[in-house]
Amino acid sequence: MTAVAALAAAFAPAVAHAGAEPVVNDCTAYPSRSVVRPVNLLLACGDGGLWVKDITWTTWGPERAEGEGTQYRRICVPNCAGGSVSTAPTHITLRNPVDERFTRAEISDLEGKPETWPM
Repeated sequence: MTAVAALAAAFAPAVAHAGAEPVVNDCTAYPSRSVVRPVNLLLACGDGGLWVKDITWTTWGPERAEGEGTQYRRICVPNCAGGSVSTAPTHITLRNPVDERFTRAEISDLEGKPETWPM
């Protein structure tokens, strides 16, 4: 029975990942964690300067996820401590999955121009 148990354990990860939904890194938690279809997503993990909140996902697949939300962007004028936060609707696309984890986010900036963020 030991050989059977070892063989089953060797194949368990493949079965566990079959059909698993891709994840995205949530850097708001410590330690960071993997999440599926987050409602809020921090894109600027280093300084907390860019969030997409209230996301409604229209697609969540193995290669791409797309949704609509509101971006909250820190405006560092005259400096980050004395600046403000601007909001705008945005379309978000998660791409480039590596080991079932999205590694790139694409959104539109406050002027509607596309930009890419590492995840």
